Amino acid sequence: MIDIRQSVQYQIALFVLISFHLVGIAGLSFELTRPFFAGLTPVSLILSSVALGILHREWNKQFMLFLFLTYLTGYGVELSGVHTGFPFGEYEYGDSLGLKIGAVPPLIGLNWILLIYATGVVTEKIFGNKPHPSHSGETPKNNKRLPLKVLTASVMMVLIDLLIEPVAPLLDFWSWSNGNAPAENFIGWFGVSILLHLLFFKLNFIRENKLALPYLLITILFFISLNIILI
Repeated sequence: MIDIRQSVQYQIALFVLISFHLVGIAGLSFELTRPFFAGLTPVSLILSSVALGILHREWNKQFMLFLFLTYLTGYGVELSGVHTGFPFGEYEYGDSLGLKIGAVPPLIGLNWILLIYATGVVTEKIFGNKPHPSHSGETPKNNKRLPLKVLTASVMMVLIDLLIEPVAPLLDFWSWSNGNAPAENFIGWFGVSILLHLLFFKLNFIRENKLALPYLLITILFFISLNIILI
């Protein structure tokens, strides 16, 4: 019964995410409708979070700790970035990500959770490691692979950011003081990703979610499409 229910939930979630992003691509393709559809970005982030959350296999204290610390770190480094230029460079947020507190949209912390979680789950699947939930942290075998897993997942994060940055100013997500994302942005993004993926892989929860890979692919194809259409 649980498997059938999860299968139905997966199919519904996948249909909703694909449909929402396809409509988004269409709406963002035209200058007249672009502001409205860019303003729906918070809805997209929340929908994606709910979908992935429903299909996550285990909500234990360790997983909740991961969510809390990832959100806090993600939002914290963005506050630092906007007000001091560290670690990403000088930039400011536009209005498409919704309400801002301290010049930073709180939803940006949710974006960090989504990307760290999805790249982490996909990396775990690539390496085929499934530690039993009774184990404390990583198994000895997984500990040997931890640096490579963290590196792989963090490289994925940088590749995704490379796709987002060219269209971010056009969608009023954020803009850079010199017009383009500096090299330090990608270095900073990589560094923060390493820190958060260390947290992801060391905490003791089941790192499985059948929607993680489709979500990443949808996100990547979404931004590839926008780069082709808008740039």
